[in-house]
Amino acid sequence: VLKLGSRQGGHNHLEYLSRRQNEWFSIRFVTSPVFAFLFVLETKEYVYAILECYDKSLATYVWYYSRSSIDSREQSLLKVYELIKEELPKVAKRVVYLQNKPDNFFKIEHNNTADNGFDLWKEELKAKLV
Repeated sequence: VLKLGSRQGGHNHLEYLSRRQNEWFSIRFVTSPVFAFLFVLETKEYVYAILECYDKSLATYVWYYSRSSIDSREQSLLKVYELIKEELPKVAKRVVYLQNKPDNFFKIEHNNTADNGFDLWKEELKAKLV
């Protein structure tokens, strides 16, 4: 489980995602176009690639892919990773990307001003993971 100091913004988000991370796919981090951690979570129907941005925006970017379109579990993880590597350069221009976002994408903002901001984020994420 990924542990960060309590003074870091978004540490609860990272810890929550790391506990749910797919055991076959190591947590990855990227430094460009943003500093972020890449998690892969699975449900019965979908494989989710979750980019947890750890820069000043503190947001969660989520892409999802149907399991029925992928042959095997291991192939699905590699395929998702390759697909996300293609999307990352596009995310650099966030406003443009969000205006033209793909159908298999959603974003969750972090609300660090509310006392229950992490709980709000977690409930929104859980509601969207099918």
